[in-house]
Amino acid sequence: MKNRNAIIILIIVVLIALIYAIISQYKNKYNWDKTYDLKGDQPYDFEIFYSLITKQSLEKVKSIDVDFKEVISKAIKDSSDKVYTYICISEYPVLTKSEIDLLYEFVEKGNQALLISESIADKFMLEITGNESNSSTLTSMVRDTVSYVFDHPSLSSENPYTYSYYYKDKTYSDYKVFFVNDFYFSKPNFVPLVKEQKNPNNLVYFYHTIKKGKVFFHTDLMPFTNYYMIKENGYEYVNKVINHLKPSQIIWDLAYPRKDSEDDGASYISKSKSPIDFILERKELAVAWYLLLSVALLFLVFGIRRLQNPIPVINYRKNTSLNFVETISSIYKHKSAYKEIAHLKMEHFLWFLRNKIGVSTSRLNNETSKEISRKTGIEEKVVTLIFEHYENRIQGNSNVTQEDIILFNSKITNFHNKLKDEQRRKQQLRKSK
Repeated sequence: MKNRNAIIILIIVVLIALIYAIISQYKNKYNWDKTYDLKGDQPYDFEIFYSLITKQSLEKVKSIDVDFKEVISKAIKDSSDKVYTYICISEYPVLTKSEIDLLYEFVEKGNQALLISESIADKFMLEITGNESNSSTLTSMVRDTVSYVFDHPSLSSENPYTYSYYYKDKTYSDYKVFFVNDFYFSKPNFVPLVKEQKNPNNLVYFYHTIKKGKVFFHTDLMPFTNYYMIKENGYEYVNKVINHLKPSQIIWDLAYPRKDSEDDGASYISKSKSPIDFILERKELAVAWYLLLSVALLFLVFGIRRLQNPIPVINYRKNTSLNFVETISSIYKHKSAYKEIAHLKMEHFLWFLRNKIGVSTSRLNNETSKEISRKTGIEEKVVTLIFEHYENRIQGNSNVTQEDIILFNSKITNFHNKLKDEQRRKQQLRKSK
């Protein structure tokens, strides 16, 4: 009996040591696979893009999970009073034919749809080319690097927008890009928006007019990932893409296969994999899977039994906001990109002034400071100090330090604190009357 216990203890110690050795080899904090999670904080997720769209919506964003037909049908009825924009971003979204027909009617009523995917629905493909086949129209190319330029002169920039698939800070050659050749765009209701710089015939962003509305297609997901959204030119590119959309109420499709959908066939090509395939394709997960099977086998072999009933574990919902902040800040800190952080901070502050205060920020001068002071009740000097600090120590400084951005952040925080105090004071005055 003692020998048996000794063997069990020895096996457990060996397993623990093996697990520790495996974990110590994978200290990388980030998952560099193309995870494409809508609200994930990994490099190739879309949390920053989702946050940007949320701020631009005229009202609270409506999310679709299992109620696609209910939400879209209601939007069609309300189209006479407001404009809606349906957005779906997913590598291989799955919509049934009936849902595509409903989306088509939704656009006809004067609404918009932005479809960011590597495939195009059959009905839209038929409108574009007269051919329902994606394979004969969408061209896939594997590139190390791809560069995009906007077709419209007013949106052009000095340098193209360049993208690569980086895996642990190294360029990975498995970057497959999908294009539509402009040969198919002979009709007047198709408009090219973004094309490849190397081959201008390859379109990656374009729209199709259907009666009163428009459907926008973007066939590359990489520009919308967190990795490129934190870059200045990446953020600029996405802003130009969504600026083609009219201000509207956003309807966001979570792009998961819906349980209540009719089984009438998918209009997209789906390449879903089983959970086991996903695990075995990744070395660390595969090792953990085999260790789990080994432990389960040992449990059965030695007949270990419980001496008490299992105690249920209560899992609390985890707040991932702090993890997201740590991910973004660590990327910036690693590159010492204090100037980029300051630019983003200023962009958010100017967005607040435009959308919450109602002040134009096209020019930042004394008149703008006076207008902000008049509308908020805050001293003009508080606003002027923010603008001067940004102009002198951020925008005009090629070597922005950590102290510069800390001071800049404190000035903006001071503005928000004074604004809250002023709002409380006005509320107390109204109550006293």
